Amino acid sequence: AINTGPKHRTRAWARALTAAWPHLDGLWTESSMTGQPCVTVFTPAVNAFPAVAQFSEPLDHPGLATDLAAAASAIGYRLI
Repeated sequence: AINTGPKHRTRAWARALTAAWPHLDGLWTESSMTGQPCVTVFTPAVNAFPAVAQFSEPLDHPGLATDLAAAASAIGYRLI
């Protein structure tokens, strides 16, 4: 129910988990949209990300077309 339940319930779970384990960076769950693994990141994990992105291009950049098409296909999304 943590990944498919009503948002008020899943948010209550998140609050309870972070209260019990304040240094918890996040959870590995199943995506309610794709059924694939999904990572939910909590506030303590903010410092786990680099300050500057190693790669940053808009999603319409021609060099990303192949990778985006493959990613969309892998999760059953239609790329428009």
